Amino acid sequence: QEIRGVLSGATQYIPNLRIARSSSGTVRLMTDVQVRGNVEITNSANNTLNLNGRTLLVGGDFTVGAAANFQHGNGTVVFNGSGPQSYTDPGSDPFYNVEINKSASNLNLHNIMIITNQLTLTSGLIATGATNEVRVTNTATGAVTPGNPNSYVQGRLRRFIGGTGAYDFPVGTGSYQRATVDFTGAPNVHNLLAWFNGWGGGPPTPPNPTAECGARYHNCPMLNNGYWTINAYQADLTTQLTTSGTYTLTLYNTGATPCNGAQQFGVLKNTGTGWVIQNPGCHANGSAATVMRPGMSGFSDFGTGQSPQPLPVYLLRWEGAVRADGSHHLRWDVNEEGARVAYFMVEVGRTPEALAPWRRFEREAREALRLDPPVGASFYRLRIHTSEGAEIHSNVLELRREAPPVALDRLEAFPNPTTGALTVRFVVNSTDPVRVSLWNALGQIVRERPITPAEAGLIELQFSLSDLAAGPYLLRVEQGDVLRTRLIWKE
Repeated sequence: QEIRGVLSGATQYIPNLRIARSSSGTVRLMTDVQVRGNVEITNSANNTLNLNGRTLLVGGDFTVGAAANFQHGNGTVVFNGSGPQSYTDPGSDPFYNVEINKSASNLNLHNIMIITNQLTLTSGLIATGATNEVRVTNTATGAVTPGNPNSYVQGRLRRFIGGTGAYDFPVGTGSYQRATVDFTGAPNVHNLLAWFNGWGGGPPTPPNPTAECGARYHNCPMLNNGYWTINAYQADLTTQLTTSGTYTLTLYNTGATPCNGAQQFGVLKNTGTGWVIQNPGCHANGSAATVMRPGMSGFSDFGTGQSPQPLPVYLLRWEGAVRADGSHHLRWDVNEEGARVAYFMVEVGRTPEALAPWRRFEREAREALRLDPPVGASFYRLRIHTSEGAEIHSNVLELRREAPPVALDRLEAFPNPTTGALTVRFVVNSTDPVRVSLWNALGQIVRERPITPAEAGLIELQFSLSDLAAGPYLLRVEQGDVLRTRLIWKE
């Protein structure tokens, strides 16, 4: 059986979708479908739902019977309800793409949710409970989005690890707490399972001495928002590993109140014998919001130590502006006790997670000018290196260069005529939303794909027209007030 028609939008939707066949077979989506209520594949081996590359938007509960089958078909499930939703599938049939885009409340897991490609956290929480988990088997570093204060995994998130790079774990218990594990060499682990814990009876104080480069973490309790548990496992998902490759760990703390007079903050680790420094050095950070420590290995519990001892250098100003010619002008000021500054390093990236060294400046410098930044957002951070070997970093600064007003160019579609496969290419000079649609001779939309470009440049999309009747079709690509069209022939 097939589900066809215009079934997504403000007025086109299905109240509830229930698969209950009297004989064995598969129900396939031939269009994107919005279900305002529940999706249920009833408990019989006769019942299979295949997304067939389409998007299924679910406003209620998603239930798969133990004997039934859900086939993702490289499609996407969007949980977009306004109230509590639940996911139940004793067989944990895998999803391909999952997006959480709820206006309120949680998606509550009654079983393990397996995602083989992409987890996108836009709005709303996934609540796993104490025994279930979200399991993302795609080893690409970007397979899980960083989340935000309104969207994260409240519970356990497991990610399969493929190689070097930064893996985000947007977890939390009552508030958003993200950890990023950036492997700088071979990881030597198959997967990582992470969750966030509250302190219960209150944050403990690290043993005396716990110190590095002027920071005395034993003079304050641990930061009071809580701590992360990150464990490494072999491919069987149960055999825990005590060793790993080298990585840099970054903790993004929210909802925390530093101890009185705290000026330095650092990543501490607890393997069961107390909170200590792994890879001691000058890795204290000047803000509790983001703390980072390189050169770590092995996994256990991680939290943020804090010290009331002042840093040898204070950052007084860190600001930037976009000039009329589009260049980025960065300025800073510091207060130092003697000639403590060795040099400054300005980092730049297209996202806050992709910052990399851009240019080194001598200790007398107080400004930098980037003459030709790319169109869109650029993110900057200042790192101050002291004569003692300490490293202090600023907050992340965002500057945006606007694109020229021209929106679309070089629309191509091939092969044309086509017997089925169609490639569409075009160039965008802005990140404004784009709508790509294909219309038949009756004026009906037979294909539609809205996209939001991550950056200006070439866009390439693939469509399958094999199920369409032979004849002419009109391809429309719209961005803002600009429209480009091509006539497509299906043989």
